[in-house]
This record gives sequence, structure tokens and C-alpha cells, in this order.
Amino acid sequence: MAHAPHMDRALTILIASASISQHATGQRTGREILMRNDFKLIVLGVAVGAILGGAEARASGATAVLQARIPGQTADAYFGYSVAVDGNTAVIGSITDNSNKGAAYVFSRGGSGWTLTQELTPSDGGADGALFGYAVAVSGNTVMVGAPGVTTPSAANGSVYVYSNSGTGFSAVGPILTGGSNAQPNDCFGCAIALRSNLALIGAPGSFGNMGQASVFSNGGSGWTLQQSFLGSAAAGYFGFSVALSSDASTALIGAFAVDNSTNTGRAYAYVAAGGSWTEQGILSASDGQPGDNFGYALAVDGNTAIVGAYGRANRTGAAYIFERSGGVWASQGPLVAADAAQGDYFGWSVAISGTTAVIGASEKTGSTGPGAAYVFAANGAVWSQQQELFAQNSGEYFGYAVAQGGATSVIGAFGAGSTPDTGAAYVFAPVATAAPAAGSPLVLVGLALMLIGAGLVSVRIRFGENAS
Repeated sequence: MAHAPHMDRALTILIASASISQHATGQRTGREILMRNDFKLIVLGVAVGAILGGAEARASGATAVLQARIPGQTADAYFGYSVAVDGNTAVIGSITDNSNKGAAYVFSRGGSGWTLTQELTPSDGGADGALFGYAVAVSGNTVMVGAPGVTTPSAANGSVYVYSNSGTGFSAVGPILTGGSNAQPNDCFGCAIALRSNLALIGAPGSFGNMGQASVFSNGGSGWTLQQSFLGSAAAGYFGFSVALSSDASTALIGAFAVDNSTNTGRAYAYVAAGGSWTEQGILSASDGQPGDNFGYALAVDGNTAIVGAYGRANRTGAAYIFERSGGVWASQGPLVAADAAQGDYFGWSVAISGTTAVIGASEKTGSTGPGAAYVFAANGAVWSQQQELFAQNSGEYFGYAVAQGGATSVIGAFGAGSTPDTGAAYVFAPVATAAPAAGSPLVLVGLALMLIGAGLVSVRIRFGENAS
């Protein structure tokens, strides 16, 4: 999932209900700490074998536990404004870090937990207000970072920076992606990014007078080039505000939350690839849609399942809609809502999906540790149900502002975290239980070996503090 959260004060496109400057006023609700700082986990030797092998399939109903809390290091840097994860690599955007130019941080998961491996900054040096890190994406050895505040050449049009890891760390590779000859002031190119292997989908919701567009870039081995662009069809529809690609990069989903006569009811558009070209497959909308729903503000797709956020539904209580594709036709499975839904939660502000697991952010959720919460839903056949509600450690974090899901791993952004407001943090959750490996596999053999040497029960003590672990 990649989508454009609140438009920044440096941009003149005012398409979100609140800006960063509003969040920086210090008006935050106090919250008790719900996360326990310390707990003991006992697992069987077979499960240890699965963990050692990096098993990522979440078992149905498995409970996610906090694996790491990664804090930002710079005051007012908005670390956690955007997040992405793929396998054992996570990327966290920090849009006002690096002397207000922005930065993105790469973390890797290993035997000692999550560790910072690299800080990415604009390869051209950047500029004040570039908003580098506004959107981030990672797939394999490639990272893309959006900087919609970049001036090219005389107005904030936006750029996307590409980094590749050849084994010794990520380094910038050219060219820096832009809107090209169609670039216009306030395009917000790079406000949303989806990346799958050698294909990228980049949103520019401010293009053509906020009608919006999204562009597919591909890399055939000699660099990233424009493959095809899609244009919005509704005035001020903000087409391209959110974008997503399926894991096999054969399906694209593009959100336009403000379509339908500028009532902000919203829609999402599905495209499929065939022979190097893309065609529209369907238009997704809420059957019970109402003005102000902002359907399409956030979205994600995996296989034949799509999830679309509509945080404005029911006086900003919010909802997320599941769609299933069969025979090339997308059909709504109805809205998902939080078990403790309340007005003003902004449920559906951010969404992500991987397999049968979806995570949905509610960035304004009030409560003992608000604002912010995230909800984990799981599918059992065609039925989706809430499995868990996740919270921040402290109050005022805006937990759930950004979410990402990779296999069984959830990454939640909380840009308001820190003893100094808006330093930011990111949380990583993973389930205790993972899908059991096949009998006779090396993972099972490792587990059995552990039991045979007296490790029938393994006690693992985990402490959570201000450092990733």
C-alpha cells in the first residue's frame, strides 16, 4: 500500500481535512500506555524452527505482538509519516528531517531484531521543503522515495528518487523520475508510490488542475522509463491520490477520493496489464456511498482482493471496503468497520493488505493512548473479521497515520511520537504463531533437533524500550 496522507503545508493542494501544521499545534489527547513493556513468550521447538527460517505466513487468528518500536531521532522530523515493508526490509519516511529536506531510513530485520542500515537523502542534494520521504516504497533490492515538494524548475511539481542495493547498501540510480513534459505546478508527483519488482506506479493527484494522473514506470534492465499514464476524468477528483499494485504487478488500483461532482464520495479504478499495456478493468465504489466519504483516500490490492479506505464515512467514523475479483469483475463484499467505532476516528485513513490479512489505520482514534489506532482483520473464506486492535505506547503519537503489510509483518507509522512533539516513531508487529512448515522440511528438523537436545520449551524474554530490538 502506498498513498498520500495529509497534504503538506508547503503545497497549495488542500485536499485533506487537516494539515501537518494542524497536527503540530500540540493538541493531543492523553493516553495510558497499553503496551506492556515486558512479557515472556513460550514457544515449542518446532515454532522456533519456523522463526529461524523466517516463516511469514500468518496463521488464521494469530495474535500480533510488538516486535520493535523504532523511534525517530530528530525533533519535528515527522519520522513515520510514511512506511513500507518487504520481507526483512522496512523503509520509514521522515519528511522534515535533514534540515527540512527530508530523509528515508532503511531498517533490516536479523537475529538481533530491527537495526538501522542506511539513511537515504536526495541524491541531488535536495532543497528546503522538498518533502523527501512523503511516500516510500520497497520491493526486493529497490527503494523509491517521493519528494512532492521538489521544485522543477520553478514550481513544486515533485520527483521520485530511486535507490538500488547491489549487496553493499542502497545507492541512487538515475534518472530521478518526474512528470516530464506534462509537469505542472502543484502536481504532487510522488505523493503516492507503489512498487513491485521492476514496475512502479506513481500518483500525481494535483495534475491538470487537480484532475490528477498516475504513471507506470518500468525497468527492463537499462533504467526506469515511462510506460503509460492514466488521466483522471473528473474535475478536482484528485485521481492518483492513492495507488497500489498487486504482488505480481498485473493489477493496478488508483484512487480518486473527490470524484462525483466534487462531493468527495470517491471512487477507485482498476487496471490490468497485458502485453506491456494497461486497460481499465472496472470502477470500484461504495454501494452505500455518501458525500464526504472520501472513498479511495487509501487503497491496496493483493491477488484478487482489494481494500479501499473511506475515512469520512458516517461523520468520519470511517470504513474500509473489501472487493473480490472473479472472472474479471470486481464485486463489493461490504464495508469493514471497527468493533469500537466512533465518530471522528478516521478509520480507513490508511490501509494495507497481504494475503488474508489486512491492517487499517484510524489516525484520529481517541482513547487512553490516542490519537490513533490500527486494526488487524483476517479472512476466513469470504468472511473478514477483526482480529486485533493495536495501540501506541504513549499519547499523542497519531499511530496508524501510515500502515504497511508484508507477509505477516505490520509496520505502523506514528509521526507524532516522542518526548519532543512530532519526532515520530514506527512500530513493527508480527504474530506469535506462524503457519507450520511442511513435515520433513529443514525448519521442522531444526525444531525437532532443538527438542531432542532439551529445548522442548523455549523461554524468550523480550523487552521493549525506545530502541529497535
